[in-house]
Amino acid sequence: MYILPKGANGIPLCKALDIKVTATVFTAGASQAVARKAGFKELYKISYQELADRGYKFPGIEEDTKYSKLMALEI
Repeated sequence: MYILPKGANGIPLCKALDIKVTATVFTAGASQAVARKAGFKELYKISYQELADRGYKFPGIEEDTKYSKLMALEI
């Protein structure tokens, strides 16, 4: 595991390790907005209501965020 210094981003590390794409699930609206600003693209989204209907409940999350999103960045 490698911990980046405060204020650094992981792009140089990804390039050094020849990592072409990174992806993560962003669960909050604020992190989704920051990811989009950083160049991440939305690959899939599912509403928290749909997750609740399937038995996965996140109490209070819908007050600020309607969707959980899988987003990826091409390095």
